[in-house]
Amino acid sequence: MKKLKSTALLCGAISLAILHCAALGGTVEPSALFSDNAVLLKSPDTAIFGFAKPGEKVSVSVAGASAEAIAGTDGRWIARLDLSAADKGPHTMKIGGKTVNNVIVGEVWLASGQSNMAFKMGSADDAKEECDIVNPDIRCFLVGGGVEEKPNPRISGRWLLTGPAKTCEMTAVGYHFAKNLNTALGVPVGIVESAIGASAIEAWCDPETMAVDPVVKAELDAQTAFFDNYLEYERRCEAELVEWQTKFGRADMRKFTIPPETGWRELSGQEAESFRHGPGAVWLRRKVPSPAAGRPAEILRRRFIEKDWLFDTSAVDVFWNGRRLERSFAQNRVDKNLEYYRPDAGDVLAENTLEIRFFNAESIPSVLYSTWFGGMRLPYPGWSVCEEFSLPYLKAEERASIPPRQKFCLPQHWPSGLFNGKIAGLIPMSLSGIIWYQGETNTSRPEEYESLFPAMIKSWRRLLGKPELPFAWCQLAGFHKKDDNADNPDVRWARLRMSQDRALRLPMTGQAVLIDVGEAWDIHPRDKRTPGARLAAWALNRVYGRKDLPYLGPRVEKVERAGDRMVVTFADCANGLVARDLGDKCLMRSSTNSYAPLVRNSPDAQVEGFSLCGADGKWFWADEAKISGNTVVVSSKSVPDPVNVRYAYAENPVANLYNTDGFPAVPFGE
Repeated sequence: MKKLKSTALLCGAISLAILHCAALGGTVEPSALFSDNAVLLKSPDTAIFGFAKPGEKVSVSVAGASAEAIAGTDGRWIARLDLSAADKGPHTMKIGGKTVNNVIVGEVWLASGQSNMAFKMGSADDAKEECDIVNPDIRCFLVGGGVEEKPNPRISGRWLLTGPAKTCEMTAVGYHFAKNLNTALGVPVGIVESAIGASAIEAWCDPETMAVDPVVKAELDAQTAFFDNYLEYERRCEAELVEWQTKFGRADMRKFTIPPETGWRELSGQEAESFRHGPGAVWLRRKVPSPAAGRPAEILRRRFIEKDWLFDTSAVDVFWNGRRLERSFAQNRVDKNLEYYRPDAGDVLAENTLEIRFFNAESIPSVLYSTWFGGMRLPYPGWSVCEEFSLPYLKAEERASIPPRQKFCLPQHWPSGLFNGKIAGLIPMSLSGIIWYQGETNTSRPEEYESLFPAMIKSWRRLLGKPELPFAWCQLAGFHKKDDNADNPDVRWARLRMSQDRALRLPMTGQAVLIDVGEAWDIHPRDKRTPGARLAAWALNRVYGRKDLPYLGPRVEKVERAGDRMVVTFADCANGLVARDLGDKCLMRSSTNSYAPLVRNSPDAQVEGFSLCGADGKWFWADEAKISGNTVVVSSKSVPDPVNVRYAYAENPVANLYNTDGFPAVPFGE
């Protein structure tokens, strides 16, 4: 049982937590991973684990293999089965006195990251084509839970089978990845989805990694300090905002200190702009029934407008049945961005009147995105609005001097919070590998990603007991407007892509380049077939030995100067480089079928996306970029003495270089 010591005991916090579950008595409790419809890894050392009374013997059998384990003093047991010769099934698995039905044996991959990995098949552009297909060999386990302050050895979740009303709940990238593997290998594939939107990479780092790596520790200590001192930080931001309002005569005039009696009109449909006349003060009113039994009578305001993730700077007053309620903040250190307003129990009637006053000195307050009562979001229908007063729209000087907006304080940014709640309980699961799609949240700090990302990969491998466990990720897709300025210094998305690319220095890692599948107006591209297929191409070639299947796009090998030109030589060109036709329009948002005319930065060049700079460091788009064998010859009249060259180095570049296998060239710069 040596592996138990190296993988199961993540830290003392897990052991203490397990002691609690051991108090359940002699009942053997398998991890939720080992429930009906599970997929087990076909390997000689497949881990089955769970909880029991300390010292209790646990027997496990499936597909002709069996093993026994004894629960340790911490209440945890791990049995290891030789499933290398098992057929795919379906099988019945016995764990102690429990029976697990419809179990199959094949490949198992963890799919993690933020919203583009959590993005469901039901929202993908091929949902109608895929979501009714029934394939019993593709299954997905949805990991429940969320942010926790300490590692939790338990996870919740359930296995989904493909088919109507089920496939639509699966991770779209993970589904297409699994489908490609299943088609090529002819074996079952299980995807374990543990992802959550808007999450930062530091939330997925385990506490031990934070403590051991000095660079990572310094960064995560700074993030922890920010969360710990968030309320003080917020008060300072609010004071700066009031000072700005006073300076420019935009202070709250407050004509009413109690809800107005007249001037109300009904809000209809999906109206979000609850104030017609610009910045100022607005009142909202609605009838609210008592909360359901067991629900607290409290009004909760999420302090970020969920529609577009801008911080809502509105000052808020909440009235309940005519009484003004005091604001309080969540005491949980990872939820300090939540405001609570709690009426006294005696003030909660069968039907109540809720009135909220918003004041915003700079913009129209879109306020209906962020109000909850008794654990339920209050729907749009039923609100009335009364406009108290309006302010003129901002002048240029006023807008330029607005204090910096408050930083996010979202729970899924809390250092180690998601590792604790959504990864720790998966260890020591037997996996084929890991696929990852994350980084959008970290674009404000792209250089730090270069340390955090490989540190996280190494730590997960260490905890899973496989120092070269296959790990592949999606490089960030294009986002934001097509940049017509080659010298734009604000290219954080491009810089984060470079940090992702450098993680390929780790062994057995891969990257799906997605520079060609982004949407300018949507951070969540609906094409998830391409990311899944490119990740699967890497896995089939590198993990499963299918050397006949290509997976690499052209990568810069060397750069040489030839007079007024730069000659860029590429590796991984297959049978040559190709400049694809760009067409005359570019995708803005696929969900609304929105396109815009494509304006090429280098209209006379064969290859689009190259830029050059001279000794002064100023960048210009190439006038000419022409393929010659495995090279691209790049020149610009604005840079007669070039010293450096970039390709696709922008937030959402216009780029069209591929190889004959159909894979896009890897962006490079810096």
